[in-house]
Amino acid sequence: MGKSKLNNGAVMKRLLGFVGILMLGWVNLAFGGTVTVSGTSTVFTTIQAGVNACPEGGTVSVAAGTYTEVIYINKGIALIGIGTPTIDASGLGATNTVTFTGSNTNNAVIFGVVITGATGTGSIGNGIYCKNNAGPTIINNIISGNNHDGIDCNSSSPSITNNIVAMNGVYGIQCSDSSSPFIINNILTGNIEDGIYCSSSFSIPTITNNTISGNGGHGIWCGFSSSPIITNNIITGNGTTNAGYGIYLASGTPTINYNDVWGNNGLPTTYNYHNCGAGTYDISTNPQFIGEVDYHLQSTSPCINKGTSTAPNIPITDKDGNPRIIGNIVDMGAY
Repeated sequence: MGKSKLNNGAVMKRLLGFVGILMLGWVNLAFGGTVTVSGTSTVFTTIQAGVNACPEGGTVSVAAGTYTEVIYINKGIALIGIGTPTIDASGLGATNTVTFTGSNTNNAVIFGVVITGATGTGSIGNGIYCKNNAGPTIINNIISGNNHDGIDCNSSSPSITNNIVAMNGVYGIQCSDSSSPFIINNILTGNIEDGIYCSSSFSIPTITNNTISGNGGHGIWCGFSSSPIITNNIITGNGTTNAGYGIYLASGTPTINYNDVWGNNGLPTTYNYHNCGAGTYDISTNPQFIGEVDYHLQSTSPCINKGTSTAPNIPITDKDGNPRIIGNIVDMGAY
């Protein structure tokens, strides 16, 4: 029997509560904080000043607090949040909150930060914007409340792992212009349009063990001859505001297997795949999340032990840090 859509306002309220709880649990809400750079005794009051002073291979440590600024990184440094600080671009005009540019960022890391407040559209308005062959590691962040995409990969292939990408104005993650990021162990939820948007014939994103649920449009959109590799994901409950499919193929050659694709656009099976078929070991059944926006699995979930240990770039641990592979047995989804 068909499952009716939830009231959009109710869904957004629950999502706001979900992200709000996470942020309150991790973030010191005092404004401002201190920034230090490895190997120096200088204390900075802005993150960008610390980034500018940090040498290649160094670490910028950011104390808890809210930093109203935009960040630009063009070298291989680590930006580490201590107590999960917030970088907020609100009120700073049309901009991206954090930008990585150039192949020198292939050894860069951003870890443990809330990234929000970007305004604008297209190549601006993104929580994180990677361009010009940037390849940073984006890990354990909350990327939420940006006007355009949570993460926009433009001719860039970052590693995107263990993040919550939620409630952004267009896509959760966009892969365009020859971008082939590794998208692993993330929660993508509540984004206004698609969870993941793949375009360009030379874009081959690896999408492994994510939970993609409750986005306004499609779970994953594939077009412009992109070829994503989609494995071990839970793709459910998308199409909350538009007629969204679980996986929508406009053009391209995606590789699809070992996913749970179910209940998109409020119906159990009708809107799971468009112009493509289920993988041999895909399933289509209620994943049995613990709660409406708590994407941990109940002990009776059909997604337990239904993934594959041979998925490309399968992580050692799940999003909670628990072992991902136990005796060659793997669960679907981020947890």
